[in-house]
Amino acid sequence: MVSFDTFLPDYSEKDNINLLVATDVAQEGLDMPQCNFVIRYNFVSNEIGSVQSRGRARAKNSECYLIVNRGSVNEIREYENLAKEHAMMEALDEIDLLDEDNLLQKITEQQVRQLNWML
Repeated sequence: MVSFDTFLPDYSEKDNINLLVATDVAQEGLDMPQCNFVIRYNFVSNEIGSVQSRGRARAKNSECYLIVNRGSVNEIREYENLAKEHAMMEALDEIDLLDEDNLLQKITEQQVRQLNWML
């Protein structure tokens, strides 16, 4: 069992820490700008959900933890999500390097490819 002291070793009563316990709706639907600590317990959605849940901890020096059993399906899914997130960031970096004409050309090519696939 992990104790509260493991996560916040310098915690004291005067810190006035508030606690919000929420379902996964908090990862997408709530704006919590002062949130500085997120614990996800045995729940992993897709790569977008993983990014969004970490994004709840927006305060300076914030932290986000995932608690799952080692080797579990959720641990594997989180590593897969991290790999997908990394691939998304690389793709965005590549897009940033394109000039507007090349970007529009690539978008059009992808749209045509998708339309052809659907037919």
